[in-house]
Amino acid sequence: MLNDINLKKYELENGDILYFSPFYNKFWVNELEQDLELEYYPTDLTDLRIEITYNCNGYCKYCIVYGNEIEKFENLNMIQLVDSLKQEEWFKKIKTILLIGGEPLLCFDQIEYLLDNFDGEVRISTNGTLITSEMAKKMAKRNVMVYLSLDGPEKEDNSMRIYKNGEFMYDDIIRGLNYLLEENVRFGIFTVSTKHNVYNIVEQMSKMDELYHPDRIGYSLPHWTKDNSYEVTASEYGNALVQLYQNKKAINAEIMQLKWRLKPLWDGKIKKYSCSMHTSQKTILSDNSIVRCSKIDHDSVFGNLSNEYFNNCCPMVLAANNNKDNNCAKCIALASCGGGCPYDGLKRFGGAIDRRECEITPQLLEVAIKDLVSAVNRDIKILGNGMLKQEYIKGVLNKNG
Repeated sequence: MLNDINLKKYELENGDILYFSPFYNKFWVNELEQDLELEYYPTDLTDLRIEITYNCNGYCKYCIVYGNEIEKFENLNMIQLVDSLKQEEWFKKIKTILLIGGEPLLCFDQIEYLLDNFDGEVRISTNGTLITSEMAKKMAKRNVMVYLSLDGPEKEDNSMRIYKNGEFMYDDIIRGLNYLLEENVRFGIFTVSTKHNVYNIVEQMSKMDELYHPDRIGYSLPHWTKDNSYEVTASEYGNALVQLYQNKKAINAEIMQLKWRLKPLWDGKIKKYSCSMHTSQKTILSDNSIVRCSKIDHDSVFGNLSNEYFNNCCPMVLAANNNKDNNCAKCIALASCGGGCPYDGLKRFGGAIDRRECEITPQLLEVAIKDLVSAVNRDIKILGNGMLKQEYIKGVLNKNG
């Protein structure tokens, strides 16, 4: 019945067995009375990413634009773009647009046209230094979701975020954040994992959560750049995520990188790809070109890789032959991983799977499943035999993570 060479068994205190199939992302106690089916997250086109400009008023030390010496710095003509997109059938499917840069707020006059002419959700990723009271009012009126870059609650936590003259951005970021708070703009905080915060991220994130009450906080690994001296290891980052999971009760904001990795468990679904570059998302660059990924498609080697190549590099495909020597097939995070960032995989490991995830996600899932086993031990008389309900799993994992 199970196409699964890696079925996990956890003996409960009463002698029952809790089973977990990493291939299906399903849990059950003792007997399974139903056939399992693979349930994938949909990959229909819904999202548009617009890299409106590579220009920026900052010079952050881990920036992928300056770190990889991108030379094209034109600004997108949003008015022409939006008017042309309205004629495209595929654009009618778009529910969410994310604006990034460079610094997109350098082009706020162009962004206003989009806000007035697109009915879906608009998200803006910004360093926050250019936010004005008027911008915040417009964002609030249009219910924009703003992702603001901040690596910690104090100025010294943000030493990587600097202007081109070397001065810190921190005071201007906080000024912009306060404008968002004054106008009740929905916002999240984007924090980059570096040596400066990886060992005290729980304390720093808790303080940012307490001070600013963001809807979400992201804690991401930086993309590959030529200078990676500031980078944390997969082990350091994985340990930080586990610490965040175990201390989630102290943080009200949704921690995005935890949710992405745990959600497949509580949904009982399969995350086929971590990156949606060739499935549910299109990217438009500042020169009006449409690409899968600006980093991959502009690479002289990687840009020639086909969608079929990326399809075949996902963990579920690699594991499908049940090869016992296949690392993906043996991994507890098989259906939750998605392979990480293809660009980082190609640059760091020569293939589309970012092998850092082989250490990060399994470590987190092991801890989360241990919590689930404890909960099932407590509730076994109520749960009985058979499949665990996804609502129950979500409740347990959300309580902690």
